[in-house]
Amino acid sequence: PADLLSAVLKRSEIIMEDFEKKLGLLAKHRKRRELFAQMSGCLKSLGALGCKQEHLERMEALISEMKNIG
Repeated sequence: PADLLSAVLKRSEIIMEDFEKKLGLLAKHRKRRELFAQMSGCLKSLGALGCKQEHLERMEALISEMKNIG
């Protein structure tokens, strides 16, 4: 169980880093729709790993804001 928890936490860290990288690319990247889809996939993965709902909702709100800006 401790190993499993550690693995889940590590995986969620990796997903978060990936999410942040994609956010950084978003401003410059031409394939914006594809990036939004990938970021939504990151959110689903985090949800499956048991990430706190308020964190997921905050990230979803950020994605929506960025879609509206661009």
